[in-house]
Amino acid sequence: MDGGLVAQDPALIAAHEAFTRFGATQNNTLLVSLGCGHADVAVSFSEVSSWGAWKWARYLPTALMNSSVLTVDEHVRMVLPKDKYFRFDTMVDANHSRLDDVKSSSLKYYVEKGVELVEKRKEDLNGLVSLLVQTTAM
Repeated sequence: MDGGLVAQDPALIAAHEAFTRFGATQNNTLLVSLGCGHADVAVSFSEVSSWGAWKWARYLPTALMNSSVLTVDEHVRMVLPKDKYFRFDTMVDANHSRLDDVKSSSLKYYVEKGVELVEKRKEDLNGLVSLLVQTTAM
């Protein structure tokens, strides 16, 4: 079974394992969660109000995956202090959201999205690197 069916974002499971198996605490845990990108599929009420089950089925997997990831992210933020949890993920165009799309144009698109994410979150990445360097220097 694919882990994505159980935990789209396994960060909460990782935190729980750290606390229960290894005796970690909120103060000595550093958690980094790396997403694979998620599509924002917005559909208006007027468009969906006449949909039947088959039309909804097309959007259901994306809605379930996105809501699961967002819920886990929110829960981990409640458990760990801000400087102990880093989540890196980016919004992708719905045309590039298929997990099995390995066309060279799509791979190039994902590289570009990764570069954009690094630029956007540069301060957080620098903070994370500083924490890692401090931890390894101890």
